[in-house]
Amino acid sequence: MINREVSSYVKKNCANYDRDGLCHFETDSTGGRLCPLIYDLGKKCKYAEQAVIPGDSTIEAIYNAGKVGATADMCERCRSPFERTNNRQKYCERCAAIVRAEKEARRKREYRLADALKRKD
Repeated sequence: MINREVSSYVKKNCANYDRDGLCHFETDSTGGRLCPLIYDLGKKCKYAEQAVIPGDSTIEAIYNAGKVGATADMCERCRSPFERTNNRQKYCERCAAIVRAEKEARRKREYRLADALKRKD
């Protein structure tokens, strides 16, 4: 199933897509002109994959997510595409540093709270 962000981007930026949801480029065996990306017809649109989607790196990463051989993944925090350096990586470098700092601050806060409660007893 195609992502809502990707279909919205294709609707706005594809030269072959018209306001009625029809494609000027694609036609199926019955003569219908439904956009294969918007209506998730099980086939791909080469024009959109080669000319429309690469215009926005975030949309391209969303579109390629889950495909075999996809090179970019999405950061769970800022939703920007990034190259993974290992299979467990969830964040881009910038967000990883922020998340690490937040976890360290939370750990120190919890330690101080536990220490303060211990002193009261």
